[in-house]
Amino acid sequence: MWVLEKCTMTHTVEYRGIAPTGKKLTETLVEIFRIVDGNVVESWCVEDELDFLRKLGVIEYTEKAKKLFPEDVSYSKPEKEGNSGN
Repeated sequence: MWVLEKCTMTHTVEYRGIAPTGKKLTETLVEIFRIVDGNVVESWCVEDELDFLRKLGVIEYTEKAKKLFPEDVSYSKPEKEGNSGN
């Protein structure tokens, strides 16, 4: 069985050494479950970690990539949630 999930989250705690940014992010991921006799015996989660890091602002497209994927560049500017006091 598989499940397509769309998650919205706010980066409020340190993640892999990246300090909290307060950015609100939306991610899409797929979870895959192997079920035997009605029980989940294995599961996998497939997500786009590179896109996640890009949305956090940790990595950016190169100039060449910005030209090749302009639609990604325009939508990828994550917003901060509320007023963080900064």
